[in-house]
Amino acid sequence: MALADDDSDDFSLTGERQRLLQGKLGALLFWRVPQLIQTVGPFDPSAFDPYDKKRRKLIDACVERLGTHSDEQISEIVQNWEERAKDPHGWRKFLTDDIHTLKSKIPEWYIGGFGHPDHVADFDYWTKMLRFDVSELTCLTVGINPNEFSARPLMDLSSSIDRGKFCRPLEFLIQRYEQLQRAFGHHNVYQKDFIQWATQFEFEVHPGFIGPMKRFHAAAKAAVETIPPQKPDQREIDKIAQLFTALAIDALGYVPSQHRSPVPKEICEIAASMGLSVSEDTVRKYLRSGASFIPADWKPNQR
Repeated sequence: MALADDDSDDFSLTGERQRLLQGKLGALLFWRVPQLIQTVGPFDPSAFDPYDKKRRKLIDACVERLGTHSDEQISEIVQNWEERAKDPHGWRKFLTDDIHTLKSKIPEWYIGGFGHPDHVADFDYWTKMLRFDVSELTCLTVGINPNEFSARPLMDLSSSIDRGKFCRPLEFLIQRYEQLQRAFGHHNVYQKDFIQWATQFEFEVHPGFIGPMKRFHAAAKAAVETIPPQKPDQREIDKIAQLFTALAIDALGYVPSQHRSPVPKEICEIAASMGLSVSEDTVRKYLRSGASFIPADWKPNQR
């Protein structure tokens, strides 16, 4: 009674035999090769096959062993299953070490690539962030959630003495972390800066991450470009001219009625001493504008 090729959980076992099989194998019985999709980085779905082959071999052996027992023997095993000291017909000890070893060596989810369906990033959430740290960016660029590899584990992996033994996807991720760290340091990375850098260096990024961000920024740019330039508020300009003229009168002795006042030239010289450039014609223009608001009967204070 071998395990069905279609990954079915029906092993043609009776209820008691099925419960014994589940009790012995636990999660191994229902582990499945993930259905990976190709995204960014190495892609090798067959990386899980050696483990699955060992798993199936153990299951087949257990199913076959259960098939050799009579119903009476199966009932006896079930009745004594909870008592560790008893092991009728040797079912408890059967392949125990092999099963324990295989349970402890379940392959890491990323050994075949980063397109694992259980670890896809929530792009709708993350692409609305204005900035990222380098570890978050490292994960998001390959399409996985940032909580899979935070900053500390990535730093530790980068300097690990076992680095030469890492699987290809993990080494790819670490190299990507190092690239981004060298490009942006330990600072937060803003969306606009990352998009510009990734475009410039043709840095491959998961489309589910880079695509929405590019659309957001294009839409924001288009919105800015469609806003018509605002005309200066004439009332505000008039008020500034009035203040300018009032200061010129009070501080520099400007007399609005004087035909050739030396004050505009003096103001230009003051501006030039500060590194500013303004023409005398511009100064006269705003002095005249400000003076036009002064009442006709106003007279300057005697100095």
